[in-house]
Amino acid sequence: MTSRTAIYYVLLLAALEVQAQSWQVQHSTSAPMYDIVCPVGSHVWAVGRLAGTVWHSDNLGQDWESQTTGIGNFADLYGVDFVDDQHGWAVGSYRTIIYTASGGNAWDTLSLETGSSTAYRAVDFINTTTGWVVGDDGAILYTQNGGLDWQPQVSGTTQILDRVEFVDSQNGWILMRNSSLLYTTNGGATWTPQDVDAFDVADISFVDAQNGWACTARIRNTTNGGIDWNPQYTAPSALTAIHMLNATVGWAVGSGTSNGTIARTANGGTNWTLQTLDSNFAFSSVTAISEQHAWAVGASLVTGFGVIIHFDATILAASEPTEIPTGFTLQPNFPNPFNPQTTIAFDVPRAGHVTLRVTDINGREVAILEDGTFTAGQHEVTFDGVNLASGIYFATLSAANFSQTQKMILLK
Repeated sequence: MTSRTAIYYVLLLAALEVQAQSWQVQHSTSAPMYDIVCPVGSHVWAVGRLAGTVWHSDNLGQDWESQTTGIGNFADLYGVDFVDDQHGWAVGSYRTIIYTASGGNAWDTLSLETGSSTAYRAVDFINTTTGWVVGDDGAILYTQNGGLDWQPQVSGTTQILDRVEFVDSQNGWILMRNSSLLYTTNGGATWTPQDVDAFDVADISFVDAQNGWACTARIRNTTNGGIDWNPQYTAPSALTAIHMLNATVGWAVGSGTSNGTIARTANGGTNWTLQTLDSNFAFSSVTAISEQHAWAVGASLVTGFGVIIHFDATILAASEPTEIPTGFTLQPNFPNPFNPQTTIAFDVPRAGHVTLRVTDINGREVAILEDGTFTAGQHEVTFDGVNLASGIYFATLSAANFSQTQKMILLK
């Protein structure tokens, strides 16, 4: 690295310090970043226009290391996906597909055609064996053995496919550039066009086979697998990526002429809190591992350098006065009715043992959500009814001599 480049790095980190709502710059690179994923625990991976380099952190982004993939300077990497802290895939230009079974310590090249002018743009795996890759000229590839063998699927289009997302082995969506979506309910054996908006869709995020979100300048939501889309929010500038952690919490990111934009929801998109950053960023991807930790990647509109920023809710919480509840309270779950996830919040006035159980209408216990010691304060937990039948359920909070029950309706 030259001394001039080093100075630019220092200036970037100093000038682009992001503090709005606890977003902060964690790392910068010499070229734009395109995608980021955090599958489990404290591990985060990011890729971009980095001559085949993958960036990795094993401590929520406090420290970053470059991982050499072995593809040299041939390929930019556009997409990355991990299913756990060991098994991951990345795709890029020259029809590149690389794979690791060691958390990125070693990468194997599954596909690389240096003479090709086409690229693979996105990758999504639902487990260590089953996954899809999409890219230029309407290309869709499918594997059932971790990428050792790939089978083409018919997209019915020659457009560039920028994004693929499956929620299980059967239900998936693909984003077509300058168009809308393709969707499948049979693992990709057939793909059907699906309209979302009068404008081009920039990104999609589904949490199950019914509930999904799409963004452009607007955010739209579907509750029936994409058959109908309802407007939720209009951003002041273009949104380029969206990630829903669950049915209630999510982030959308984008860019403007002079700043980057981040919007966050904590109620399934009914309301979005806008965070406009005086940072000259254009974001390309966003991900989250929990309500406390999220990341976005992109590039500086001033220098062109890549950047990774991090949302840390614990910093925000530490900077605000903590209000101690005066008594135990079980709040009504939200949303209600729900399908299949809902958030249950409860107040604890003093440290002690707390139990939160869910029973069905006949009194049978279906889940123990919490059973342990909690500090004084406000807490919340997500209840997932994906394996339960539609009906009425009851959440009961028990602590010391206290007990309170709230009715919940699961509507599939």
